[in-house]
Amino acid sequence: MRKLIVLAAAALLAPLLASCKPAPQPTAEVVLTYASPYPPGHPFSKADSDWMRHVEQASGGRIAFKPYWSGALLSSDMSMVEIRHGLADIGLITPIYARGGAHMLRAQSGFYGGVKSLQDQVAVYDCLAAQFPQFGKETEGLHVLAVQGGNFPGVLTRARPVFGSAAARARLQADIDDVLMADRDVAVLMADVVKMRGDMARHKPAKGPLDVKLGDGGLVDAEFAIHAQQLRHRAAFDTRLDVALDALVAAGLAPPETMPALALLTRMLVTLRLMAPDGDAPADDATRQRIATACLGKDATWDVLLARHASARKTMSDWWAAIRDGGPGPALSPGQG
Repeated sequence: MRKLIVLAAAALLAPLLASCKPAPQPTAEVVLTYASPYPPGHPFSKADSDWMRHVEQASGGRIAFKPYWSGALLSSDMSMVEIRHGLADIGLITPIYARGGAHMLRAQSGFYGGVKSLQDQVAVYDCLAAQFPQFGKETEGLHVLAVQGGNFPGVLTRARPVFGSAAARARLQADIDDVLMADRDVAVLMADVVKMRGDMARHKPAKGPLDVKLGDGGLVDAEFAIHAQQLRHRAAFDTRLDVALDALVAAGLAPPETMPALALLTRMLVTLRLMAPDGDAPADDATRQRIATACLGKDATWDVLLARHASARKTMSDWWAAIRDGGPGPALSPGQG
């Protein structure tokens, strides 16, 4: 969901916005605590930090801030209540995550279709807040100091049905095709893909050796490899990974052995989620045999399954590494998409 974040203070405070400055022991005349559920490096936090520095400078040093980041004082789903109760003087509230009492503030995210800038987003919010008194009622007890725009609206349709008239579906598909077939700088594209996969690996590491989704050469690596090839070569666009991979193999953009590897990893994902959800091998032989039978057939053994699993992971890992490092398939020069 697109985010619109509101910086707020308890209503009994002066309407001051907070910036984020590391907390050397503030010696200002007025020291205000600031809290955010986000880490200091997040774009929202950087914007708040800039604002806090502005307030400190504009006040001639009379005002300073003591920030608390990463949910140390303020949570994402209870931030409005926590500010009302004075847990911090000023904080970044996130109404879209509130557990209740912010229905209008959550619903406003549906009105941003077609916006082109953060300024447009904030202008729409200001218009809605001015026209509908309920906005003010939902922020009762808070003094809204500023509103931050967030991600622009988008439509995620992979593996999700899209309903509507034939004409409407055709228009939507034309828009999707325009995005998918857009000209791209391959070097920039691949840098973004590699960075995103690295970020994901850091934030969501594999649970164990049998985590066929998040582990090295697992389904996430396969998905990144498939989507990178689709966008890089503008080919094989299909929301079903197996169908897309089959088309990439036919076009010479994926090794043939990736097809059985994807099929095995997909079957193992479903089976292991039911019988070994922690990513580790089950301790008892009976469960191991049930898993092997479900994945490979009644004559399979656990050792055979482990060997094929390792082979499938290596196949996917090698393919992803080749794409990540600049191949395979006919490389497009920068500026060609």
